[in-house]
Amino acid sequence: MKVDQLTAKPTNKLTAAMIGAAVVETARSLSDALWPGLLDGPFWIAIYPIAIFAAGYFIRDAANVDLAQDVG
Repeated sequence: MKVDQLTAKPTNKLTAAMIGAAVVETARSLSDALWPGLLDGPFWIAIYPIAIFAAGYFIRDAANVDLAQDVG
């Protein structure tokens, strides 16, 4: 599926992937604060690409501009 991006605004998939990374980092910080040493570094290194891929894969992409507007 091709999506025309007429602005510099990021695509929905890119935004979802960034949010996925932020969620993993927040979970890592909370885990370290609440249960120090429970989950080690390799676990978080493995979870990052899985979360980013999953978030980007399941979010449907669409143009980020109002198609009713005359852009250009």
